[in-house]
Amino acid sequence: MAQEIKQGQIVAYLTEKARASTREGWSRELDKVWDSMAADLKKHKSFLGMKALWNIENNQEIVVLAYWDNLADRLAYEKTAAGGVRARMETTLQGPPPRPKYEVLRAKGAGLDGIKLGHIVAILSARSYAATRAAFERDMAKVWEEATGVLAGRPGFVAAHALWSIEGTRDAKVLGVWNTLDARLSYEGSVAGHVRGRFESLLEPPYPRPKYAVVKST
Repeated sequence: MAQEIKQGQIVAYLTEKARASTREGWSRELDKVWDSMAADLKKHKSFLGMKALWNIENNQEIVVLAYWDNLADRLAYEKTAAGGVRARMETTLQGPPPRPKYEVLRAKGAGLDGIKLGHIVAILSARSYAATRAAFERDMAKVWEEATGVLAGRPGFVAAHALWSIEGTRDAKVLGVWNTLDARLSYEGSVAGHVRGRFESLLEPPYPRPKYAVVKST
């Protein structure tokens, strides 16, 4: 059964520098802990899946995305078993990472199980002009279908997710997933400006869009 990504789900967003200096090195370090982490997470109600991402600039920046069906179950996990999973992940990182949580506001394309090893994830991060989740959701509704319609028409497009911080920071993220780096670069060299402009109209500059490769997936 496909792991559908839909509005209201929760994404725990971990970012830090890896101890390893290369993608291959970090992948080997994850090999020591990933399966046991995934096994523990799968015991918890509403856990959907987890993706480990490596910045393709090889600057040791990593992102780990953990998807949950609802906030209550994520918070229950944090109160009980999160410490053991957290400790294992941190053996691969330079320091204890922040783990802000986001709500999925919009999703298009493949479900979570369609995001696979080697796929490329471009992540736009910026603060919303809107002060509240409701206001940002209304703003996103005005641009989402047009922007993602362009994305969906591009070869190699896999999925897109719009996220809103539940921490009250006005932080928003738009994730675009592509099956190859060449497909993402082809998009950037052609119609990306139109899509970018639609999303940037909702957000305060700057608009960084680092790209990551999926190195682990469950």
